[in-house]
Amino acid sequence: MRSGGLSARARALAPVIPAWSLSAWTYPLWLAVVAGGLLARPPLEPEAALLSAAWWQWVGVADAPGPTLPVLLIHLGWWAFGVSEWWARLAMPLFGLGALLMIGPTARALWPGHKRVSGLATILLFGCGAFIANAGLAVGSLVTLFAAVLAIHATALAYRGRRYAGFGLLGVALGLGIATTGLSGLLLAAPAALAPLWHGDRPARRTPWYAGTALALAAALAVTAPWVDLAAPGQPGRPLVWMPIVLIILLYPWILWPALRRSVARRLRRLDEPGPRLCGAAALGAVAMIVAGGHADGEAVLVLVPPLALVAARLIAAQDPKPRDFHATLPGVPALFLGLVLFLLNIIPVAHVDALWQRLAGGDSALPIWFGGSSLFGGFALLGGGFVLAQLAPRDLLARALQVALLPVLLAATLNLEFVVSLRRFFDVEPLALRIQAAQAEGRAVAVLGEYGGEFDFAGRLRERPTILADATAALAWSGERRDGVIVTRLQGSLLHLPARPLHIGPAGDDWAALWSASTVLETGGAVLRRRF
Repeated sequence: MRSGGLSARARALAPVIPAWSLSAWTYPLWLAVVAGGLLARPPLEPEAALLSAAWWQWVGVADAPGPTLPVLLIHLGWWAFGVSEWWARLAMPLFGLGALLMIGPTARALWPGHKRVSGLATILLFGCGAFIANAGLAVGSLVTLFAAVLAIHATALAYRGRRYAGFGLLGVALGLGIATTGLSGLLLAAPAALAPLWHGDRPARRTPWYAGTALALAAALAVTAPWVDLAAPGQPGRPLVWMPIVLIILLYPWILWPALRRSVARRLRRLDEPGPRLCGAAALGAVAMIVAGGHADGEAVLVLVPPLALVAARLIAAQDPKPRDFHATLPGVPALFLGLVLFLLNIIPVAHVDALWQRLAGGDSALPIWFGGSSLFGGFALLGGGFVLAQLAPRDLLARALQVALLPVLLAATLNLEFVVSLRRFFDVEPLALRIQAAQAEGRAVAVLGEYGGEFDFAGRLRERPTILADATAALAWSGERRDGVIVTRLQGSLLHLPARPLHIGPAGDDWAALWSASTVLETGGAVLRRRF
């Protein structure tokens, strides 16, 4: 009787549990993900371009790229606290936190009569693989993410009758987008520009709406155009044909969550409210931004997450799916699989795996040099943590959503653990960068063979930008003109097969990086410039 009474009391109290009591857990979890990444990892390849641009503009190099908002924010912190890596890597993640704080109020503005939608939207945004993957990185896409949420929020406010506040915030959102991505940031105005598709108002009422939208656009351009390079080219990335695969990975674990799939199947056609249609317009704008950028990477896809999270939250709250035991089993399978792979990598010799990879992918390709550096800790963490999370069966809808959101958090924590235990030495390019700085201090010219993302610039606090050489022919010609110069190359394979001794060699992410004197390049006839040995 007593247990039955307690159960009845719990059921009676369940409807009055505020949404923030569970969704608020996303904020300390965000702090854990970001702080763990800053402490465990060195700057990674996606961060190199922004850190490099910030450094060259700080030292005043003549051919430095044009200013952007992320660069100016980094400079503001350097002016206040001095030049430091921690601020350069923390400034952008703060905008990710801003997006997390804003999406709940945005959901309430879209659906004021549905209280649980705001908590669900917060959890769905936080628990998305795209958000967790970028949450602790110094990437400008986090500013665009915040601007995207702010643009939807502003449009919702204007729709609810708060025109001055709505269009004022829309101008701020567009300004942030333009100052970060250039003219493609104007596409954040898609929800307001496509209002006839979701608003449903009479044509006579559209004139003040479009006047407000036009004023927001004009204000954003007037503020940003004088100092932002609106035609700046985007960063290289994966071709758009990768988009389906990238979306599947970055929308994990929600794309595998049975509750969401059932809600979409049952409710999508019946949602004839303006809110979902507004989010659909925002999603169209996000897709247009991705196409305008010309590549499908985690940073590019991030702007698509807020409208999808808002619609998904509305669908789930409308359907209110019944609790089902072990609902996180399917989303937990990838984590368990990765844990098994990490575990097996410590049992099977890496040479065997590399030989098999070369047979499948071709003789000129090789596995990343860090592939054999994983430890058993990561495997045990994923196997144990993934199994526990998959077996829980909470009854509350928000608790079930938070449970699934913990899966990408577990992956991020495991990655940080791997960096602490074994992977950091493969990705820390500071020793190489300091050797490049020393060569420049000696008055020696430095060049980089092949593609270069600027990963040595800020790490070594270089004073001159390295010359980029397209191929071995250009490298030989450059060496002939600067016999005391230094060329940085990337290579794969066995270091025992190198035809000469480099000035310095060390790991640089997927490959080795070597510093060769120009005289050695000439003496070997360019043999040291080969990609694989």
